[in-house]
Amino acid sequence: MNEALFWAIFSMSGVGASSQMPALPSVSEVLVVDRVPMLRENMVRPVLENGDKLAVLVVDKNSGKVLYERNKRRVQYIASISKIATVGAALQENNPNEIVTIRDEATRIGWAGIDLMQEEQITLKTLVEAALIPSANDAATAIAQHVSGSTANHAEKMTHWAEELGLENTTFLSVTGLDIQKEKPANADENYDPDHDKNWTGNKSTAVEVAAMARILLRDEWLRDIVDDQVFRGASVDGVIQHEKWTTNKLLGGSFGVAGVKTGYTELAGQCVVTSATSPQGQEVLVVVLGAEDRFDVTRKVLSWVYDSYW
Repeated sequence: MNEALFWAIFSMSGVGASSQMPALPSVSEVLVVDRVPMLRENMVRPVLENGDKLAVLVVDKNSGKVLYERNKRRVQYIASISKIATVGAALQENNPNEIVTIRDEATRIGWAGIDLMQEEQITLKTLVEAALIPSANDAATAIAQHVSGSTANHAEKMTHWAEELGLENTTFLSVTGLDIQKEKPANADENYDPDHDKNWTGNKSTAVEVAAMARILLRDEWLRDIVDDQVFRGASVDGVIQHEKWTTNKLLGGSFGVAGVKTGYTELAGQCVVTSATSPQGQEVLVVVLGAEDRFDVTRKVLSWVYDSYW
């Protein structure tokens, strides 16, 4: 990803929830920085887990300055972090107040969900909240079907959305972020193991590009409020069907000033989390952790280090 584009994304201001997702500014725009954090002398880097998949990026939200990095440009699986793009691509052209009729496929999707009912009518806004707070796969599927006609079409739309943002290493095969089994090769021998990691794939990105996608999401005040919620509550348009589910983000409500953003986990991706946080001194940072064994422990350690190390 172009460095000038990365800084341009971090300079963008917020918009209202009723608006379409705003256009990306020109990379020639000048970023006026109020305060660039400076590293204190003799600070020792945090000791983190040694997993092969781990990638970490901490960025100052005001200036775009990278405060900590580890494998920030390595392309890897991102699991349900993908739902940032599911939502971002959907809100480019669609109004959150649109009414969505739930199809059968959305009710049969596995893993996390809010138990949507076939033929239930619910607003796109409510589905967005369900996709972001409890990471509901049925909600993400319903969003895709409503906006793009099918999940396959919406995955392509998500990839195109990322390309428009200049994210060169981000690709989507699904709208949920779940791992996808590859088609069995025609020449597969008797030793073919469908459960082997090499026979599965999924959505991919880098820590840098995930940070850029998260920054796009956080420009919108409505979406910022959503990802800070610890519990999702929603209902069908007629109020007959009620839904409630807690977030998977254990950092919310803690002692590090965390306000979202998104969690993810699959066997290929490992544990992932994107975190928006504010230090006691008012410093706002964005943290991306991919491929962790304990995503929340890694996030707490880098946040503690950043809060102590920069001024």
